[in-house]
Amino acid sequence: RIRAWNRRRRDRRSGRRCPLLTVGIFNYVWGLHVDTAGRLWVADNGNVRVLRFDNAATKPSGALPDAVLGQPNFASSASGQGASRLRNAFHLAMDAAGTLWLSDANNSRVLGYKNAGTRPATGVNNANIVLGQPNFTATGGALVNDRSIVRPYGIAVTPAAGLLIADGSASRVLHFRSENAALQASLRTQIAAAQKALKKAKKAGKKAQAKKLAKKVASLNAQLADAS
Repeated sequence: RIRAWNRRRRDRRSGRRCPLLTVGIFNYVWGLHVDTAGRLWVADNGNVRVLRFDNAATKPSGALPDAVLGQPNFASSASGQGASRLRNAFHLAMDAAGTLWLSDANNSRVLGYKNAGTRPATGVNNANIVLGQPNFTATGGALVNDRSIVRPYGIAVTPAAGLLIADGSASRVLHFRSENAALQASLRTQIAAAQKALKKAKKAGKKAQAKKLAKKVASLNAQLADAS
């Protein structure tokens, strides 16, 4: 039983003092996934991170994780937006291509981490794909449409490499037919947002910003062409 406590840190919901945050201590585990290579993925929601245990079945009790996603290191538990941060770590699933999918409910999005199983232990392990938001910095799920995810929970990969997402607050299940289709949907949403911002910058006469946004649109279109 864990008896080390950090008096400065309390759980966001209950207000109770949490275990001292170290490499291998969990706080409100929500999701578990074992991939085909025998890696165990743990959604450590209270610490706002995902932990990876390589060859989990051969590890002794009390073994430490091999990598972390959602935090720059094993001692951090900050929440946030962006490609490197989370506000929740709920459910997990990995597809045949090695992309790990994670529901980040309070950011109203699902994140995809390509080649998750071979990533380094710590550092900036950014997500590559975002679903439900136009980009990695946007949040909020007030609108219910074909591009939004209000509050995602369960995730499953279908035999045909599709992705199923339980959008709990919208009382629906979303189906992305394949990882490639999911990536294309994400890129199209990001392109639409960037084009809108570019138009606004041009109208306001902000040449430097418009130039930067034009490059972003071109880059996203190139990524979409590669994914098509």
